[in-house]
Amino acid sequence: MKILQLRYFIPSLLVAIVVAQAYMLSNHQDFNQTFLKVTLNSENGGVAQVFMDHGNGFSEDNSSRVSLNGGSNETIYLSLTEQYPSQIRFDPINASGSVEIHQIALAAGNGHEYQTILPAQIVANANFQQFETSDDGRISAIVTPASDDPQMIIQSLDWQAFGPKFGKYLDSAIRIGLLTLIITYALLWVYASFLESTFSRIFGNQFYLINEKSAA
Repeated sequence: MKILQLRYFIPSLLVAIVVAQAYMLSNHQDFNQTFLKVTLNSENGGVAQVFMDHGNGFSEDNSSRVSLNGGSNETIYLSLTEQYPSQIRFDPINASGSVEIHQIALAAGNGHEYQTILPAQIVANANFQQFETSDDGRISAIVTPASDDPQMIIQSLDWQAFGPKFGKYLDSAIRIGLLTLIITYALLWVYASFLESTFSRIFGNQFYLINEKSAA
């Protein structure tokens, strides 16, 4: 039996197209939205907020926020606008107390990190009594007492690391589709081979005579 047969290829191709299309639809929003991904531990609960500067300074209109539970490590995702900002202001908490930041990264909605923000890219802007960085990239900070507006500036962002986002998730969809095509085709071929072998053992030469008559 020939390995390459159209009767196996067509259904395999249809299955691959459906799987790839489902992947694109389910991940479209994630791949087309950028987040500031932060893993931190704040002494107190509150709200973390990110501001984006597109050339006109920071404003509430170009910001997003997320709630913090406080008291333990947590990873948060702060949505960034589709237009890439020249710099970002990150306010880790709107309360006093200590804050330890384990990692800051630019990421897609599916969690894939495109760029890790290094401590050298982060500047304490306002309302920190203490702001220290360690060799492993962590930031230990203490908010100025009686202040609820600590601010840090993230600079030197490499947006080219993101590339064309549509192309990235389309490329992933193509890879998944091709893999699905190969697996589905192989399964169909093995299944058909198993059936043919089974029929030949049961019916012997009658199986081949029936095939020859059908072909004629």
